Amino acid sequence: MVLIDNPFKNSPLAVPKLTNYKLYTLIMVLDKQNNVLLGRKKRGFGEGNWLGFGGKLEPGETVEEGARRELQEECGLIAEELQKIGNLKIIFNNENLLHDIEVFYCTKYKGEIIESEEMEPKWFSQNEIPFETMWAGDNIWYPLLFQRKFGFQLVKFPEPRRHPSLFKVLLYVFIWPIVYLSAHPHKFLSNYFIPLSNLLTPKFCNFSWNLLLYVHLLEAIVCAIICWRRGYSWTTVGYWTGLTFYFGGVSYEVFV
Repeated sequence: MVLIDNPFKNSPLAVPKLTNYKLYTLIMVLDKQNNVLLGRKKRGFGEGNWLGFGGKLEPGETVEEGARRELQEECGLIAEELQKIGNLKIIFNNENLLHDIEVFYCTKYKGEIIESEEMEPKWFSQNEIPFETMWAGDNIWYPLLFQRKFGFQLVKFPEPRRHPSLFKVLLYVFIWPIVYLSAHPHKFLSNYFIPLSNLLTPKFCNFSWNLLLYVHLLEAIVCAIICWRRGYSWTTVGYWTGLTFYFGGVSYEVFV
């Protein structure tokens, strides 16, 4: 969610009170032709995206001091004049964190534009701004930037796309042998623990296997609900749901 200012203080659209809060600066450098200077992030949070310049404050800094420092560090320009034009409040759906961003214009500056370790600067006209490689929501408030004004708008956008972790993939890949061993212990214990294998009859093992199938089905349903509520794409929901039940089903067809 992006909130440009906050005229909704006493309405249901008000920004929720969050326990975590971070203050940032954002400097939009404009030339006389109304072109905007953006930087391609080379590392860290937002890597690969085209962004304005700015960042977190250092201890003891004012907001304006932090803005000037970040601009010089990231692209080499020294701001001769900064004009505060607005405030962005950003809340990602999967975070209990408010990103409070003070936004500045910078039309008077000196120095030469240089590429830093963090940013690769480049000028863009209004028609060339690469919104497809920028943060979601930038295409909404950037036009207001060029009009030299911010309006009162509340904008919601989806949280960043989620991807299955390697740990989860490996967990599911290697879990089916454990399921098989637990369902057919008599096949593996008969040569080593004969007294115990006599207790684990095929009838008992088939019962335990059918029970495990129902458990797999229940896990698949729960998995689908959790993925859906967390905002996963339908493709990802289907992937994890099928994978959860798959290893039970395949084991049943192959080994029983």
